[in-house]
Amino acid sequence: MSKRKLTIEEIHKLETALIDVTHKICKEHNIKYSLICGSVLGAVRHGGPIPWDTDADLEVPYDIFDEFCEILIKEMPEWCELDGYKNQPNYHRFFPRICVRNVDSAILHVDIFPQVGIPDTYEEQLKYSKKSDRLKKIYYYKSIAVGTHPYKSRNKLIQFVKSVIRVMMKIVLLPLSLERVYKISEKHFTKYKYKDSKYVMNPAGHYGMKNVLDKQYFEDLIEVDYDGIKVNIPRDYETYLTHYYKDWHTPISVEQQQKDLDVEVWVDEDFDISEFCK
Repeated sequence: MSKRKLTIEEIHKLETALIDVTHKICKEHNIKYSLICGSVLGAVRHGGPIPWDTDADLEVPYDIFDEFCEILIKEMPEWCELDGYKNQPNYHRFFPRICVRNVDSAILHVDIFPQVGIPDTYEEQLKYSKKSDRLKKIYYYKSIAVGTHPYKSRNKLIQFVKSVIRVMMKIVLLPLSLERVYKISEKHFTKYKYKDSKYVMNPAGHYGMKNVLDKQYFEDLIEVDYDGIKVNIPRDYETYLTHYYKDWHTPISVEQQQKDLDVEVWVDEDFDISEFCK
C-alpha cells in the first residue's frame, strides 16, 4: 500500500488525542499528572501544541508510576499503545511513551516521565542529577540495537562517529546486564521517599539541574484548555515557565522553527485521523 506523510497539523491533532486519552484515564482513577516543559508553554502561550514542536511531555510521580502504566495499557483505546522497555526490544528511552498503534513513534508520541523525590541540599541534588544522567546514558547504550540511528544527522561523518561510539560503549558495558541497570535505576529512583520530599525532579529529562523543582508546583495544579481538550499544568505556570525558559513569551526564531518542523511521519494512504480525533 502506498504511503503519505502526515502534516504537522495532523501530528498535533493525534498528539492532542493521545493527551486527551491520558487526561481522562487519570481523572477517572484520581491519578495526579502534569504536562511539563514545552507542553506547558504550548498550553499557556498557544492554547495547544507549540506550532513548530512535534511531541508532548507529561510527568507522573514515581510511587504510582507502574500502576499508572498498567492502567493505561488496560484502558487505552485500541488505536493507542504504550512503548517501553517492558514490551519492546531495543527500546532505548529511559521512560515510556504513548503512541499511535502501527505508526512510528519516533516523532509522534507523548513522553511519560517519572517524577522522583530528591534530597534538600543543592550539593546532594547535583550528585543525584549527575548519577541520573549516567544511568540514562548507560541504559541508552545497553538497550539500543547496533546499526540503528535514533538521532539521524544530515552529516554522514557525524552519524558514522556516533555509530562507532555506540558500538564501543556496548563493548565496554558488556559485563553489566540490562536487568542490572533496571535494578540500579529502580533503587536510585526510590532512594528518597516521594511523599516526604520537598523537592522533586525528572531523572530522565534533558535539562539537568533545571529539572529540580519544589514539589508544590505539582501539588497545586489547574485544568486548562488545550486545543479543545482539558489538561493539567502547574497553577504557578508563570514562575515554572520562567525557570525553564526565562523570556518564555518570545518565540524562537523563524529559522529555528523551520528546522524543528523538518520531520517526517509516514502512514498508509488510507490512514484516517478522524477515527481518533473526535
